Amino acid sequence: MESGIREDVFVSIKAIHTIMGEYGPTDDEDVIEMVNMGTHYMGDRIHYVTYDEIGEDDINKNLLKISSNRIELNKTGSVKSTLAFEPGNENFAPYNTPHGELMMGLKTTELMVSEEEEEINAHIEYEMSINYNKVSDCRLDINIKRKYE
Repeated sequence: MESGIREDVFVSIKAIHTIMGEYGPTDDEDVIEMVNMGTHYMGDRIHYVTYDEIGEDDINKNLLKISSNRIELNKTGSVKSTLAFEPGNENFAPYNTPHGELMMGLKTTELMVSEEEEEINAHIEYEMSINYNKVSDCRLDINIKRKYE
């Protein structure tokens, strides 16, 4: 994808959360998939992707910042947070929802980003904690593909 040019893209995200039980991971998985239209821009070796996510009562604005060793997701709307994925690091951030604030922890164990002329693919594996208690092992796959008219 080209540097310095804004372009329309398809943003596909698939998240799989393996729920933690009292004695470790369970067989329960929560799968979330979504495809949205967005806009891509590249500057200083960072891909910026904006897209809207329709919630129950409003629209959340999202900004993905993708580089080779870090992915950041900024959310605004009824849900507000800045989530960072960096291999080997555990990042904590407030996660504000209409129902209250949680402290979200993301311990990234794997992050892979591949860039091609027409698309960007990212794969992230991480442990998620809420209020400092591990709740799930997660996999996140992101695909950003140029939209043709």
